[in-house]
Amino acid sequence: MPVADRRQARELLRQRAPGPAGRAGPAAGFTLLELIVVILLLTILLGFAIPAFQADPAGGSRDRVARELAHAVKKLKIAALRRQTVHELHMNLDQNRFWVTQTEAATADDDAPAPQQAERTLPDDIRITHVRFADNREVRSGTVVFAFYAQGYSVRGVIRLTVDADSSTVLVVEAFLPMALIAEEEGATVF
Repeated sequence: MPVADRRQARELLRQRAPGPAGRAGPAAGFTLLELIVVILLLTILLGFAIPAFQADPAGGSRDRVARELAHAVKKLKIAALRRQTVHELHMNLDQNRFWVTQTEAATADDDAPAPQQAERTLPDDIRITHVRFADNREVRSGTVVFAFYAQGYSVRGVIRLTVDADSSTVLVVEAFLPMALIAEEEGATVF
């Protein structure tokens, strides 16, 4: 056999020889098992993703507002303690908005929002239906004030946010906890 023919034969064998993964040379594709695994993984991911896209946008908005109010409570407790001043969270149940005030002017290096930046009107589909205080006083209209004192405590109360009559989120403001607690439905005994 001539030398050129031997080189061509070796080249052909090298191209057809199985590679490190047991496949034939560079012309090989994906195996059926690999394709099935990829399709199965995509199906599982879509199974988790589709319900998230179909979720009630109003409920997500209500939860977002509840988290925003809980964050405001935490910031107000920290700011009142740090500045040694009384801070207040005002909520107008009729106009569906809330804002922050304080007894003295803030210093430039504090991270609490200024009162004009903290005013916020809630989305039209979300209502603050009522606020109940620890002394069982319940307010359904007008303006409600939660005070945060320089000693690190606050007024205790429950804020109920609703989208419709069937679904509500409750924000529980405890006197000595640094944050507000969020619950899906108001329990029979919160205090």
